[in-house]
Amino acid sequence: MSNILSVFNPPPSRTIPDSELDRTLAMVGGFYLNSPNQFKDKTGKIDLVKHPLWWQRSVRGAGIVLFGFGAYRAGEVIQILLQDKFD
Repeated sequence: MSNILSVFNPPPSRTIPDSELDRTLAMVGGFYLNSPNQFKDKTGKIDLVKHPLWWQRSVRGAGIVLFGFGAYRAGEVIQILLQDKFD
């Protein structure tokens, strides 16, 4: 592959800091999206006109998927660490 193509399509890197950052951001983002706090106003109530139930459940579902992706990336980090330890 030429050098120009490697700029646009870099080879995948599986370094621990990159995977750990992906894991952390995905899990924190998933945790935030899964909490009901982002829908509450200053009084602590959820306005169902502004945030209908289908929208709340969609956002929470995306949070669960994002949290699951973070858990998957955590498993990859553990695999990398164990592979480096036993090689």
